[in-house]
Amino acid sequence: MNVSILYKLGIATLILVTIYSNIDSYLLKQAIQQLEIVNADLVLEDFPYFDGLFSAVGFFIFAFALNKAILAIEGKEQSLKKYC
Repeated sequence: MNVSILYKLGIATLILVTIYSNIDSYLLKQAIQQLEIVNADLVLEDFPYFDGLFSAVGFFIFAFALNKAILAIEGKEQSLKKYC
């Protein structure tokens, strides 16, 4: 079934977004330390991470729903063959 591709895509999205978010925040902290800025306040938003997280969850939900639909269609076909 091609539904497993959607599960794998969701897992890959989740992993890549996590790696990207961690590397991005690490590099930003290193850059600020190298600049030696004092008396400054930096607020980092996690919106890109949440966007990727929601995308991965969306892939999982879509794959689950598609898998259930395929199983329902196959079940109807088998029951129709049994009675006909």
